[in-house]
Amino acid sequence: MTITSKNILLGGAAGQGLDTSANLLGKHLNRLGYQILLTKDYMSRIRGGHNFYQIKIDNQAVKAPQKTTDMLFCFNQETNELHFDKVNKGGIIAGEISDSKEIEIHQSDQESISLHLPWNQWATKIVENPRTLSTVALASMAYFLGLSENKLIELINQSFKESLVDINEKAVKTGYQRTKEAIKEHNLLTKIKESWLEPIENQDENEQILISGNEATGMSAIASGCKFFSTYPMTPSTGIMNYLAKKQKEANLVVEQSEDEIAGINKALGASSMGVRAMTATSGGGFSLMVESLGMSGVAEIPLVVANVQRPGPATGLPTRTEQADLQFVLTAAQGEFPRAVISLTSIEDAFYRVNKAFEIAEKYQIPVIVLSDQYLADSTASLSPFQFQKLNCHDYTINDQELARQKQQYGKYVRYEFNSESGISPRAYPGQYTGETVLIDSHEHDIYGNITEDSEIRTAMVDKRMRKLEKLKSEMSSPNYYGAENPKTILLSWGSTEGIIQEAVDNLRASGYSVGSLHFSDLFPFPDTTLPELVDKCKFISVENNATGQLAQLIARETGIQVSQKILRYDGRQITWEEICSQLKSLIKEDQ
Repeated sequence: MTITSKNILLGGAAGQGLDTSANLLGKHLNRLGYQILLTKDYMSRIRGGHNFYQIKIDNQAVKAPQKTTDMLFCFNQETNELHFDKVNKGGIIAGEISDSKEIEIHQSDQESISLHLPWNQWATKIVENPRTLSTVALASMAYFLGLSENKLIELINQSFKESLVDINEKAVKTGYQRTKEAIKEHNLLTKIKESWLEPIENQDENEQILISGNEATGMSAIASGCKFFSTYPMTPSTGIMNYLAKKQKEANLVVEQSEDEIAGINKALGASSMGVRAMTATSGGGFSLMVESLGMSGVAEIPLVVANVQRPGPATGLPTRTEQADLQFVLTAAQGEFPRAVISLTSIEDAFYRVNKAFEIAEKYQIPVIVLSDQYLADSTASLSPFQFQKLNCHDYTINDQELARQKQQYGKYVRYEFNSESGISPRAYPGQYTGETVLIDSHEHDIYGNITEDSEIRTAMVDKRMRKLEKLKSEMSSPNYYGAENPKTILLSWGSTEGIIQEAVDNLRASGYSVGSLHFSDLFPFPDTTLPELVDKCKFISVENNATGQLAQLIARETGIQVSQKILRYDGRQITWEEICSQLKSLIKEDQ
């Protein structure tokens, strides 16, 4: 059985229940065995404005969203006006596309069916509850996709609390049957059936999960042994805190909503200094407030994982949009020099495994690890195979009895910042771990015992000790992932959440006869070993990034000396698309000919 890829766009104003409809439809499709990718475009307001959701459906893993759509579902007229030109030839437009309270049919210039369905009227007059608009629309969309009404009712029974089940069942039946009658009345059934999804075989055996980037990040934190999370809410990182808060009793986890970002990171540092795996999460503006405490993590050698879910800046910027503009900032954030790791999440699945790596690195090297995500990845939801928890690590890197016995024999007591000529990693204990042993922690420079000092020789030795960690840490940084032609003429250089989009672009470009591949970075600092020096004389490099200055290209130039002069950049707050990558790459190649 084969199923062609199908794209859905549903849009309307904030407060109309779009989020409920989109998420329930995605959940329903996932349970039926379809692979989906759900992405969100929403404004920074509670009511009004224009928001829209896109769902790409396939029978294999979906790498990236698509600019055009096969089906446009409108919760208001504005959606039709804004997205009409995105509908593919022969597509379907349905929902609230006029002021009429009656069903109307139109034929567009693109030969697509345009069918006005008064969803609001159905919710208000038939269901007698205007708040059920989202469920009425959900059922209507389900019919357009050829999905079972009974299966949808099962989902409703499982998704709503008992007091709301009956009214939403009524809404499902209303939306589904009224849509069915309208299509039959206007002799559209043959055309509509062309848009129906073919059933996935063995639906009952489907085990795939549906999860967002923020949820995968939070799930990984729990599985990695995180027991304390504190932050101040900031879009688009708040989903991490929300997920952890729901799981805190089940996971024996403390989740603290602090009064501000400074308190958030300091509480996490306090927990970590007491031997508890800890994490904080924010976006660029909140991270800006955290940088002095990031330095505290560096000088006191306190492990800490900091997730920076990027959005466009500076200052407030675009709170609900996406960007990759914090890379250069986080590489040197906080005054002075100290070791850190910077890693980026490349997909929702990668988030689960790479956040675990962040915790392991933080604990092993006693450093802050900055995890870069962004709004696109954080808020996207995808169908995935169940995560393999057995692949995760959760080692105890604190001092053991043998190491403590050696120190006591050599120094007479525990030595927190003992010099290590090879790794720079000192045996770490936390206060109260060993009876009678004192653990000193301070933000000042210190000697091996943790006592404050201004001695120049000790200062130099301590800086050298801390920075020596980078030598071994570099070997643990993943090399960029290559995808594409065996001997490409052009290589796209990218990082973070664009991996699936880049791969979709490479596939389409190769299908058009272009010799192209991609090198996609996940671990960014210490800069990993790459094949860039061997490839620089054999092919052209083009950086593809969601920022205005090509920040990965800058990092590559700093670390390797290789100048990447050609760039494909987007920085309007929206995720770069594979279609525009293809278009711009073709133009760059044409210019060089």
